[in-house]
Amino acid sequence: ITYEEDVTHDDKDVMGIFVPPEDVLFGLKSMETVERMVDEKLSQKRTVIWDIVYYSLPKYLNLVLKQNPNVLCLLWLSEKHYIKKGSLGDKLVKNRHKLISKECYKSFTGYAYGQLHRMTHIAPTGKLGAKRKELVERFGFDVKNASHLIRLCYE
Repeated sequence: ITYEEDVTHDDKDVMGIFVPPEDVLFGLKSMETVERMVDEKLSQKRTVIWDIVYYSLPKYLNLVLKQNPNVLCLLWLSEKHYIKKGSLGDKLVKNRHKLISKECYKSFTGYAYGQLHRMTHIAPTGKLGAKRKELVERFGFDVKNASHLIRLCYE
């Protein structure tokens, strides 16, 4: 998501699920998430920053059962937004309604309230980047938190 007209990079978020090796499934080793940042230079003026996170199936299901808004969205994407979806992904999407509970309301409203608070109460010691600080000064609130708030209310 980009917020300015004169932007030289795009951020692309990718989320995936993987079935871990047997030694992880049996608890002999630990592997819950794999995260990477990859810069892809498209031209001299344009770069795509891929923010990639993969969750092990047990970790992903644990987050889904806790009604985590960040991971639930993976089950409701338009088909065109899946890069690859195997038989496991098909089963999860087909049965997504079985994974939702009443906790979902509490989880989404709590997260939305947190985004609203962060949007309007910028901590003086916060770790905002220079561009984000400039946007806060320009608009009077954190537009990244505002976009998350709008997304949560829409979902």
